[in-house]
Formats: sequence, C-alpha cells, structure tokens
Amino acid sequence: MSTYAVHWTSTALRIKDPAVSLPFYEKNFGMKLVDKIEGDSDTRYFLARPRDADAADYSDAPGSPAAREKLFSILTNYVELWHKRGVEADPSVKYDNGNNEPNRGFGHLAFSVADVYASCARLEEAGVAFQKKPDEGRMKGLAFIKDPDSYWIEIVARAADAGFAEEFNLSQTMLRVRDPARSLAFYCGGALRMRLLCARHFADFSLYFLMSVPRADAPLPGSGPERDTHMRRTWRPILELTHNHGTEQDAEFKHHTGNTEPLGFSSVGFVTEDLEDTCALLKHDGAAFADAALSKELGAVPGKLEVVLDPDGYAVKLIAKGAQL
Repeated sequence: MSTYAVHWTSTALRIKDPAVSLPFYEKNFGMKLVDKIEGDSDTRYFLARPRDADAADYSDAPGSPAAREKLFSILTNYVELWHKRGVEADPSVKYDNGNNEPNRGFGHLAFSVADVYASCARLEEAGVAFQKKPDEGRMKGLAFIKDPDSYWIEIVARAADAGFAEEFNLSQTMLRVRDPARSLAFYCGGALRMRLLCARHFADFSLYFLMSVPRADAPLPGSGPERDTHMRRTWRPILELTHNHGTEQDAEFKHHTGNTEPLGFSSVGFVTEDLEDTCALLKHDGAAFADAALSKELGAVPGKLEVVLDPDGYAVKLIAKGAQL
C-alpha cells in the first residue's frame, strides 16, 4: 500500500438524518460505511468509495476495533457525515449547503463517471433531486444533484481512457477562497504538501485543482494539458479551490465557514505521520488554530487530532496517522 507523510483524508458535513443520508450515498454511488465514531451526543459516519477490487480492505464492521484501527491508517478519502442525535426529529433543523448568499463557502462534492447523461438518467430514475441537469444552463455535459440535506454534488465526466469499471468515483471537494495566493501557500506548503495539478482561468473566476500525491506514485506529468488529463484519469479526489476575481482586494470580504450559523459544512481533514511537526510547521508559517470551543466541538484530542484554520477560516483537522478517536 502507498505510503505518505501527509495526505488529505476527509470532507465532513453535518447531516440531519443518517437513516436517509447513509442509504443515499451507499445506494446511489456505491459508497461503503467504513467506520463510525460514537460521541456522547453525536455520531460521525465515515464513507469511502473504494475500488471494487479493494473492497476486502473495508470489510470490518463499522464501530469495531478492527475498523477503528484502519480508519486513519490506510490511504483513502472519506465523506464524513456528522449527526447530532435528536435533530432528525426537529422540523426546524435545516443545514446550509454553502451556495446561498450571503453564506457562500463550501461548494460541492463531486463524483466522476464515464457517461454523465447515462448516470444522471439512473439517478433521476432513483428519485434523486437535481440542482442542474446535464443540458441545463451554460455549462453542458455536467450536472449537480442534491443530497438529502441539499448539499450539492457535481456529476462530471472522467477521461475516456480512465479505464474504471466502477460507475462512480469520489472526485472533488470544492471550497471558495478569497485569496488564492494565500490558500495555495497553505495547502501546498511544507506542512500539508498538496500539489497543484492545474488551474483554469476564466473572465471572472479561476479554479485551482490540488491533490495529495503518495510517495510511491509516479511523478506528475509536466505540462498543463497533461496534468488536466491526469486529473480526469485519477481515482483519488481533488480539492478544488474556486476564486472569484477581486475578492482578494476586499479586506472585509469573508466566506462562510459552515461552523457558525447557519451550520453546514464542517471541515476537511489531513492524516499526518508526525502531528507535532505538522502543527509546528503551520505555526511557523503563521496559521491560526481553532479556539478551544471549536476544537472541542470538532473532536480535538491532544496528541491525536488538532484543528487549524485555513486562510478563509475553514476548519482543517490534523489527525495523527493510526489515531483511534
């Protein structure tokens, strides 16, 4: 199995009802509940979309010691669904999806497919709600659906020669950023060590695509077009940073982090082989760490899990490799 020093491992979203959300991701996208962590008043569910050939690596019962031992030891990426017990019975609880003014921040998850139209037809037949169908709007050939809490999920085409037999692979998390120079320095610096695969620039906005690259992987292609193709061939997900031009010049501009009202998106998470060193590097670079209240809320445990804030204030969990929380 590939080794790593630091790798991006999770995107956490608050959900209202796991009895609805878990089947949504499992049945529609082939995700698998790998583990769950029970707190005093909440449960965190970790879902992965492994290659079919690797399913045996995820066969331990969720909540078992064996599943917990593997959770932050194997190289994978999770959708972490965070449920506060009791909210499913409260009709007033509604989580924010991050795409409505004035609370824009988190954008979407994404799954890649060989045929957007065919996969969307199957999702529509299964009763999935659409934000945008493939032929609607200006951008043809991609779609956005909504999960049970109305978080957006992009359905996007992978490269024609990707060669995956599986219909879906988890391929993106998108966050809006105010200043790409600061955000790229944070995520691609010496602490978190992501790589900038490629960037796409348009009249009013730019997109930056970042990836954690394990040590054992072949070197990335050298040119822009080749890297773009590589991104659409890879099984591993991409962290997409979206920058609306001009926001970096507005000192008062802020994105909504999801950890103040209205609640929704929670965090991205990174597993590190040396938690102390990763935290020290971030502190040296001037990163802010979450206050005691937010750290406690997000499950911080000294020596196992710390919470740092990225330049936009999004929570970033730093998890010691092999930690059992």
